[in-house]
Amino acid sequence: MSITINIIMLKYIKEWIQDYNAVQREFNEMGYFTISTWFGQWTHIDKEMYNEYNDRQRKISKRYKQLKE
Repeated sequence: MSITINIIMLKYIKEWIQDYNAVQREFNEMGYFTISTWFGQWTHIDKEMYNEYNDRQRKISKRYKQLKE
């Protein structure tokens, strides 16, 4: 009984790690970088990458609006 519970928990943890990595990749594309050290955790935002990402998202949303009309 306990072996099957452990296997199920490992599957959930593995899925959680995959989701976390996907979110971190998306944040890196947006220009958000999180730095962890012994002294704490900091977030750096690259404004150029952030603006480029937002411009790409606007272009995509404009395409969808044109398709709906």
